[in-house]
This record gives sequence, C-alpha cells and structure tokens, in this order.
Amino acid sequence: MKRRPPTNTPLPLRMAATLFLIGEAAPVAPATFASLAVTPLFYRFVDLASWIQGAATVAVVWIAVAVSTRAEFYYGHDAKAITIDEVAGMMVTFLLLPALPHGVLRWVLLGIGFLLFRVFDVLKPFPAGRAQNLPRGEGVVTDDLVAGLYANLGVRVALLFLS
Repeated sequence: MKRRPPTNTPLPLRMAATLFLIGEAAPVAPATFASLAVTPLFYRFVDLASWIQGAATVAVVWIAVAVSTRAEFYYGHDAKAITIDEVAGMMVTFLLLPALPHGVLRWVLLGIGFLLFRVFDVLKPFPAGRAQNLPRGEGVVTDDLVAGLYANLGVRVALLFLS
C-alpha cells in the first residue's frame, strides 16, 4: 500500500483520490484526517432537502468508485492514501437525519458522527469486512458506506438522548 504513487500519476487523479492530497500528506491515519477535514461541510448538508442529500450522495459514491478504481492502478488495492471513500462514508453518516438543532449541539452531533464513522470504519462490523473484498473501487468504497450506515444509526440514537 503506497502512500505516494509513481511520478507518472495524473495530478487530477491524485487530487481526487487523496482528497486534495490529504491521503498522501497525513503523517498517520489518512482516513481519519480526511474524515475530519470534511466534517464541517455537514453542518449545512443536514439542512438540505432529502432529495438533494440523496442525489449528492449517489453522485459522490459513483465518483468515489470510479476514482478509486483508477487510483488503485497507481496506489494498490484499497491503499491508505485513497481517501475519497471517506467522503462517501461520511455522507451516509449524515444522510436523511431528522432536523438537527443549530449551534453547539449540532457540532456535538457532527463530532459523534465523525467518531462513530471512524470506529465502524476501523472495526468493519459485518458486512463491512466482506464488502471490502469486492473488486476495484467497489471494495474501496462499499465498506465505508456500511460504516456510514452504522454511524448514521448511532447519530440517530445520540439525537434521541441529547435533544
């Protein structure tokens, strides 16, 4: 699992696959750094209409699979540097949640979502571990989607207790 690709790797592919090079530059845990980098974007994402959230998530998943499939040629299968899959997983984490309160409590819930996503992405509870074995970009992205689904359920439980 290479953190840096060969020099002939197209820069646009590197930028997309590594979330603007976070996957290559992070000193440790590039997936955690990438997930943390996108977490603030979800402050407004959760307010969007459900059809917009769904369409955006489907688009990002499709792009993530395509980019990851191509990036594996340069980085290797499910390489740590490939972090676009974290964006897709985080989108599922915050997809179609009930209305979140604004302010500090929303930031707390976003933090809980981030932490739960990372825990489930690392632990890979069934069927995430098996999903990772799918070929090409499907395997890179699908385990993150499952982790996002578990995290989404966790955020819903936290919302019940915190609001």
